[in-house]
Amino acid sequence: MSLQLTNSKVQEFEKEVKQSYQQENEILVNAASAAGALVKRNLVGESTSFPRMTKAFMVDKGASQTNIAPANVKHFRIPLLLQNKVLLEYTDIFDQAEVNYDEQAELAKLFGKALARDKDQSVIEALEAGSYSATPVGEQGLGIDIGGTTAMSVDKLKKAAAYFNKLGVPQSDRVLALDAESHEQLMNDDEFINGDYNAIKALNNGGMVDTYVGFKIILLPDCSDDAGVKQNGLPKTGDIRKIYAFHGASIGIAYGDVLDDITIAWENEKASYSCLAKLRRGSVIRDNQGVIEIENDVSL
Repeated sequence: MSLQLTNSKVQEFEKEVKQSYQQENEILVNAASAAGALVKRNLVGESTSFPRMTKAFMVDKGASQTNIAPANVKHFRIPLLLQNKVLLEYTDIFDQAEVNYDEQAELAKLFGKALARDKDQSVIEALEAGSYSATPVGEQGLGIDIGGTTAMSVDKLKKAAAYFNKLGVPQSDRVLALDAESHEQLMNDDEFINGDYNAIKALNNGGMVDTYVGFKIILLPDCSDDAGVKQNGLPKTGDIRKIYAFHGASIGIAYGDVLDDITIAWENEKASYSCLAKLRRGSVIRDNQGVIEIENDVSL
C-alpha cells in the first residue's frame, strides 16, 4: 500500500478490487444466474425470503352451472438468513518500502478472488444443506450413489437427467457442478468422450466437455489455505465427493446492502493501514426437487 493513502487512492484501490473481482468471476454464481436463479441485491437487514407456490392441476368441469372448486394453491416463503463475511489485512508502511512490486494491485487481486470464491461457496453451502434420498419423498431431491461407492460416470448423469425428465423439470437451464477429480473420472468413461462431437469439443476446450445429456457442466476448483486445510469447493469427506445437478430456478441467491465494501484506515498502534473487505450474502434452495446430489468415490 502506498505510504500516503489519500481519498483518491482509497477509491482507486476499491476500483481495482472490483475490477479484479469481475475479471476472476464467480463460476457457480454466474452459472446459476444464467440458468435462471432468482438473485436479490442490496437488501437491507439480515434476512429475506423467496416466494414459492404449490402445483395446480386441471379438473373436470362437471355438469352445467355446477360450482367449480378452487385449486387452493398454497403460497409460502422460504426464509434465508444472510451471513456477514469479512477479510482483513494489514499493510505495514516500512514493509511496503522493502518490496519491489505494487502491493496495492496485488492486494486488490487477492481481495477480489476471495470475494468471488465466497459468493460461490454460499451457493455450495445451500446445495449441501438440501435433503436428498435414493427414493425421494415429498420435497426431497434425488440422491445418487449415497455413500459414494462408485466413480463418477455417464450412467449417473443419465440417471440424473432421467429423473429431471420424469418430474418435468425444464430441459433448458440444467447445470452440473463438479470437481476436477469427478470430471477426470467422467473423461475416463468411454461413452463420455467417444462421440465425435464431444471428442472435438474436449480438444478445443482445454480437455473439457462443457455440455452432456442436457447439463451445462461447470468445473469448481478446491482452494486450501497455507496449512493445507480446504476452505472452498464442493464438499469432500475422505475420498467421497459430493457434486450437484440442478435447475437454475431452484436456487435463490441474495446480497445485502454491504456488498464488496472496502474500508481502508490508518492505525497508529500498528503503524499500518488496515484493509477490510465486507460482504453480506446468502443462498438457499427454493425447490429441492430441482436439485440432485451425486456422491463419488474419487479414489477409484
